[in-house]
Amino acid sequence: MIEIGKLTDQDIIKVHQIISIHRGMMSRCFSSKNQNYKNYGGRGITVCEGWRGRPLQFIRDVWPRPDNTSIDRKNNDGNYSCGHCEQCIKNGWPANTRWATPEEQANNKRSNVSISVCGQDKSMKEIGILSGVGRETSRRRIALGWTPEEVVGVTNRTNPLTTELTFQGVTLPFKDMAEKHGMTTIMLHHRLDRGMTLEEALTTPRSTRGGDANKKMIQWQGKEYALKDLAEIYNQDYKAVFARLNKLGWTMDQALGLTPPPPRIPWQKKPVDESPEAVALRLKSRAYMKQWRAEKESTKQDAEDRAGLDADELPTTTNPAILAG
Repeated sequence: MIEIGKLTDQDIIKVHQIISIHRGMMSRCFSSKNQNYKNYGGRGITVCEGWRGRPLQFIRDVWPRPDNTSIDRKNNDGNYSCGHCEQCIKNGWPANTRWATPEEQANNKRSNVSISVCGQDKSMKEIGILSGVGRETSRRRIALGWTPEEVVGVTNRTNPLTTELTFQGVTLPFKDMAEKHGMTTIMLHHRLDRGMTLEEALTTPRSTRGGDANKKMIQWQGKEYALKDLAEIYNQDYKAVFARLNKLGWTMDQALGLTPPPPRIPWQKKPVDESPEAVALRLKSRAYMKQWRAEKESTKQDAEDRAGLDADELPTTTNPAILAG
């Protein structure tokens, strides 16, 4: 038990700090003007009668206070209870407070989800530290279907990046197959995801845009012209002529405005191949892209956690006369 006459100067400072913590605890639970009331008194959190308005008894029960700690409730849905007053005994409230470091406070927040890893409950931050890739990347991997043990490396996981594709008798990893046919993994994924077969996705040429397209010579009425020069001769926009020929399938006469354009054909969505092989291929592609995005995000630095302290700021002045009572 604390003895007022034997307190050192450092102990007196700590007593004053605990008085401020008690004041903040009371304010959060009973003052609707407190900015944190909605998370405490607004949720039904209260202070037991043994500590309500009795800072000296509070000091006796929680003394001593370790350095760099603040008051914390062991059960976030429980009250600030001493466990031995008449109200606590009547309602069966246990002693529900402790001194906690900022890290322990952050791990004990309501917003922090506990996940079982090898039989032990760990917060997402702790899992991020164990995995070595950070909290956000660990959360994304769990959302993608990884088990907590796979995230922290306890068990091995089959990496979707090694998904293999077979085309024309050649079997290669997803990324290598895309590079072999001159496209990015994203382009191959998008083509498969839109319903293309593997053959269509790998053999459909990319649309030509700019560059040498302006210099390509075409035969027109027995002469050679660059498409851009031909468009200028007939007062047509080059980009419009190019699109009419390559995207809309118009004839040269129609593209140059010499004959009426073809009648509009109602757009029809290309039927999607719903065979089991095509569906499995699209699912593989989507799994690959999810993994690719997760690995890309893992290179970014995780934001620092905000330590949600459960105590108000320490006061600049206190009144030692409170202790005399």
